[in-house]
Amino acid sequence: MDLVDAHHHFFDLSGSAGGYPGLRGAPRKTAFGTDEALRRDYLPADYAADLAAMGGSRSVHVEAARRPDDPVEETHWLARCAATGGLPSAIVAQADLTRDDAAEIVARHAEERRVRGIRQIKGISGGLATLRPEDTLFAVPTWRRNLAALARYGFVCELQAPPTVAAIACECVDENPDIVFVLTHGGHPIDRTAEGLTRWRDGLDRFATRPNVAVKLSGFYMMNPHETDTGLTELIAQIVDRFGPRRCMFGSNYPVDRLFVAPARLRAAIDAVLSRYTPAERGEIYAGTATRIYRLDPLQHEER
Repeated sequence: MDLVDAHHHFFDLSGSAGGYPGLRGAPRKTAFGTDEALRRDYLPADYAADLAAMGGSRSVHVEAARRPDDPVEETHWLARCAATGGLPSAIVAQADLTRDDAAEIVARHAEERRVRGIRQIKGISGGLATLRPEDTLFAVPTWRRNLAALARYGFVCELQAPPTVAAIACECVDENPDIVFVLTHGGHPIDRTAEGLTRWRDGLDRFATRPNVAVKLSGFYMMNPHETDTGLTELIAQIVDRFGPRRCMFGSNYPVDRLFVAPARLRAAIDAVLSRYTPAERGEIYAGTATRIYRLDPLQHEER
């Protein structure tokens, strides 16, 4: 069964002088230690080999903050990568929606035919597990006003919304019924305590009642480098049971999750988790949902 990878990144540190500022300077603390192991190139050829090992054919590149001061430069670079190597199939670009010229930046992204959405995580402060609503972009009036610019181009909005901010994120969803929102990394089940998982399930319930929200089954190994097959099965089952297969999609979150799980192992783990679903349901999670939401060529996700 073919696969569309709905969430990955490229890193071109050696070819982009001063690019990826978040991966330069002193190593930064992350949920999995520090980011030192990520401070290397991960280029289209590297990713193409990994995608093939996962049995995939198409992909969605999510912005990697290559040039925060000029986010359209990353889009142009990705377009050149796609023109020469075929990947990525679609682009989720970066735009700072708190800026007065945000609509202009979104319009410039829209000039590139592969762009399908916008993600912005800049401006979030504090750890994700304890993030407060007032510390998010969802609380910024300018950001909320500028969000409407995405609807003009049929762009999706990628949501980084852990359980503690689900309520205010859903306010933004409700204000924009014409925009499809994609909840990244399974709604971030970072806190695996009983209380933390209850908050996570409550957040999923909020999002699942909104028909314009889909979710990515991604980032689980980043959040828990020691993730087990049993734990992965329990998490994904709770997500799919709430959203249904037609609103769920697979994402590798490579190269971040690649630090902890190799491509063939990742595919085997996901295959095992999804074995409880019918072939048609698995087809939606592996390729159908991403194909619709990111408007990919439907001929690329036939079973083979």
